Amino acid sequence: SVISAVFVQSTMKVAQQDQELLIAQKQRDREASQRNLKALFHEIDTSGDGFLSRPELLAVVDEPKMALFMHALDIDTKDLTTLFDLLDDGDGEISVEEFLGGIGRLRGAAKAIDMAAVMASCSKIENMIKSLESGKPALKSRKSMAMKDW
Repeated sequence: SVISAVFVQSTMKVAQQDQELLIAQKQRDREASQRNLKALFHEIDTSGDGFLSRPELLAVVDEPKMALFMHALDIDTKDLTTLFDLLDDGDGEISVEEFLGGIGRLRGAAKAIDMAAVMASCSKIENMIKSLESGKPALKSRKSMAMKDW
C-alpha cells in the first residue's frame, strides 16, 4: 500500500514535469515561429519601409527560397493576392503586426472554432438581411446567440 502510494506520487510528479516541459517547448516554438515570420516579413519588404505592398508580397512567387518558406507555412503562393487582401486592414499595405497576427491565424487547416465563428457571423448577417427585408428590427434571440441556428 505504501509502495503503491509512493509509485503514484512519483508518477504524478513526472507527469507534472512533463506537462511543464510541454508548455515550455510550446512557448519556445511560438517564439521561434514569430522570429522566423519577422525575418520573412523583412526579407519580403524590399523597400525597407516596414510595410508590405501588394507587389512586394506577389514577388515572393518569383523567388524560390521565399516560395519554399511560404510552402513550409502551409501557404500556397497561388493564394498571395487573397492573402494580401485578408491581411491588409484597408490601407493598401501590411504592417509587421498585421503580418504576424494574420499569418498565425491563416496557417494550416481551418480550426473548428474558426469555422464556428464564421458560421455564427454568417447567421447573424443573414438574420440582419431578413430583418431589413421585412422592415422589422432584428431581435437577438438566445438561439442565435448560442449558435444553434447554424
